[in-house]
Amino acid sequence: MNDLLPPARRSIPERGRALMRERLDEEMDTTTAAERRWDGTARRFGVPVAVAAVAAALAIGGYLLAGTGGDNGGGTGGDPDPAGQGGDRSGQDDTAPKHQRNQQEERTGDSRAMTDPDQAYQKCIDRAVRTFDLRGEPIKQAPTGRLAIDDGTGITVVVANSTDVYTCNVKPDAAVSRGNELDGTAQASDFSFALNVTSNVLPGATGEMMWAGGELPEGATGLTYAFPDGHTEEAVVQDGFWAMQYFSDRWLPTGPRARVEVTLDGTDPQTFELPINADTMCNQVSHGC
Repeated sequence: MNDLLPPARRSIPERGRALMRERLDEEMDTTTAAERRWDGTARRFGVPVAVAAVAAALAIGGYLLAGTGGDNGGGTGGDPDPAGQGGDRSGQDDTAPKHQRNQQEERTGDSRAMTDPDQAYQKCIDRAVRTFDLRGEPIKQAPTGRLAIDDGTGITVVVANSTDVYTCNVKPDAAVSRGNELDGTAQASDFSFALNVTSNVLPGATGEMMWAGGELPEGATGLTYAFPDGHTEEAVVQDGFWAMQYFSDRWLPTGPRARVEVTLDGTDPQTFELPINADTMCNQVSHGC
């Protein structure tokens, strides 16, 4: 007689309820996995498409922000601009999960000044001269090496001539920054950094890499980067120049409130807050930024 009851009042056997719970759990896991795949795909491919469109529009106006062409194929280690890293990643979470904020990121090793930097210097000089020449902005005076740092995973190099300073990552990336004028002053743009997806240059890696460098402002004795994942990275300083690189095994928190804070030590302590957007994290000319 129970079979004549309406479905809403009919009891469900325990085994049936368990199967329904399992099916719902599977569907939730599938949805979550799909969302994660979409999120990763959007990070890796969505931003470069927008950046490429902007670069193309600027090229029509005579101001080329595109890359050097055939260098390094795709990915954030080479041309064109890979995941990130020339666009605003708003829409991502702007704060790290609590378990991330309460611990330091894993590090591959401390960056130190190279004792035999000549080969690294030459790679950066060649890269800078070739890149700017292809852009129709030849460097009038070839730069010379000033500082090269190595942490076992990456090598970041600073070169300069009498008027401008350039920064390169020559391992595992192959990119050069825009030139900054040697004037001894400090402004936020002097500390703009390159942010690239490590998996495009380090097979099997996860997370992101950041690098920057330049002239040490007058009166400054050192500087430190504080990232929104809770990690701090002290720049290496040598003979009036500085360089910084950081490899994270997770995505940096992003969004309107996400900031990278740069603190200068010395006779005139200063702090600069850099939003994570195209202006600050795309400090390289060879990625289509």
